[in-house]
Amino acid sequence: MGNLTSLKIFNISNNVFKGNFPGEILTGMTQLEILDVYNNDFTGHLPVEVPNLGLNTNGLKGKTPAILAHLKNMRHLFLGYFNSYGGGIPPEFGSLTQLQMLDMASCNLTGEVPASLSNLKHLHTLFLQQNNLTGRIPPQLSGLVSLKSLVLSINGLTGEIPESFSALQNITLINLFKNNLYGPISSFIGDFSHLEVHQLWENNFTLNLPENLGHNGKLLGLDVASNHLTGMITRDMCKGGRLKWLVLMEIFFYGPLPEELGTCKSLINIRMMTNQLDGTISAGIFNLPLLTMFESDNNYFSGKLPSQMSGASLAQLKVSNNSITGRTPPPTIANLDSLQILSLGMNRFTSEIPEEIFNINSLSKIDVSHNDIIGELPPSISRCASLTSIYFSQNNLTGEIPKGIKKLKDLNILNFSRNQLTGEIPGEIRNIVRLVGRGTGKSDRPRVLGGDSNPGSDQAPEHSKTVGLRIERGHESVVVRVYDEWELRRNAAWVKGDVKSNNILLDENYEAHVADFGLAKFMQDAAGASECMSAIAGSYTLKVDEKSDVYSFGVVLLELIAGRKPVGEFGDGVFLLGRPILPRCRQS
Repeated sequence: MGNLTSLKIFNISNNVFKGNFPGEILTGMTQLEILDVYNNDFTGHLPVEVPNLGLNTNGLKGKTPAILAHLKNMRHLFLGYFNSYGGGIPPEFGSLTQLQMLDMASCNLTGEVPASLSNLKHLHTLFLQQNNLTGRIPPQLSGLVSLKSLVLSINGLTGEIPESFSALQNITLINLFKNNLYGPISSFIGDFSHLEVHQLWENNFTLNLPENLGHNGKLLGLDVASNHLTGMITRDMCKGGRLKWLVLMEIFFYGPLPEELGTCKSLINIRMMTNQLDGTISAGIFNLPLLTMFESDNNYFSGKLPSQMSGASLAQLKVSNNSITGRTPPPTIANLDSLQILSLGMNRFTSEIPEEIFNINSLSKIDVSHNDIIGELPPSISRCASLTSIYFSQNNLTGEIPKGIKKLKDLNILNFSRNQLTGEIPGEIRNIVRLVGRGTGKSDRPRVLGGDSNPGSDQAPEHSKTVGLRIERGHESVVVRVYDEWELRRNAAWVKGDVKSNNILLDENYEAHVADFGLAKFMQDAAGASECMSAIAGSYTLKVDEKSDVYSFGVVLLELIAGRKPVGEFGDGVFLLGRPILPRCRQS
């Protein structure tokens, strides 16, 4: 191949080539402009003959060769993802004055970020996330006057954001999350006229948000969760009407929600649980057309929910552990026809449960526990066939359990404890073969629900189909038979394709079936620099092969062993292993 002297483009990406890359074949390719060997299984050292590098997503080891700095005309350098280099970033890279993009993410870098990178005046993208970098962010990086995307997240960096960074007037993306940074978020951050995404979660930042944050009218997303910030939420973050996600959870914000958020029709996610926010939640929040998630649990909100709700996209509404009063909830909640999770527990709701709530076909979880709800359980509950979890405990419900509840075939959790319910548990409830429920009634005598068991029996039969059962005896919670047949678990995991637990369905014999292969999601960064940002939610697949099958099978096994979901329980961008979700990124 070295005889292809007129070759200009050499692209062998997305294959399974192995061994060392034969750099000697490049010496005869005197016209070569682009070399792309992205996403293979090459090992060994980087070949010094390479004129333009795209060797990320392989298994390369050794030190990053400083000799690459001799390639003075190189513009794009991709060395990250699944490579593992000893040592740090060569200071010599500061002499690559024509470089526009440097991607060394997730390749085991150590040491400090060299100040010499400040010489890269044409650099628009710097990706150094998910490494072991330490020390302070060099203030000299303010010399990167063309920089648009700066991603230093998931490292061990410390210190403050350098004040000199106010010179980065072209910046659109700043991701510094999961480091040991501290100090205030300087007001100049709000002065950036092109800033679109700003993620600082899991650091030690203090004081208030910049009051002018969002004044540029271009802000798309802000995530400053799990810091030590305080003060009130600034009012103009959606001034341009472009804000899509706002994550302010687990901080110390106080005061009311800005009314302006209720008019921000571009919002998709709002997460601000575990703060000290108070006042009435803006009625507009419940009527935003694109909003899919509103989480404000563990605050001090009061007042009533609005009488009118029309947010057709809202899938998760969580306002538990506040001081909200009034109806539980208003009948117009039936307009939220995409609602899947409704969490209203630990508030001060009164009145009866409206029948209309069970007209929502997609509703899978409802929690109105720890309130002052009165009246009987509406028979309409049997219409909501998608319900998997019902939490109605610690209220003042009366009457009997509706017999129609037997229609809820997917029910896993049923908690009616600490109410004033009377009568007998309907015998038909034994037909809910997958029930993980809680016994009800005033008697302390436990009742086993589900499978082929006798509803009056104290113990589950040996061959009961009950997957798992939690019952109450007085104040004790007892588990009888949570799915401990390991043979079934192994068979359920042994499937192939886009393997994840959401895509594995079990039939009546616990035989596994693949449900949904889905489509690969290709995302383009707002700065035009890369196909992905540094943290992405959802499935992201570039290549499905035996390696991805093995990896996915391992994750499914971990789920079965740990009894936890792969994502969603650990904060944004982190999965079961405690590691970040980072896709394989490359320039298109």
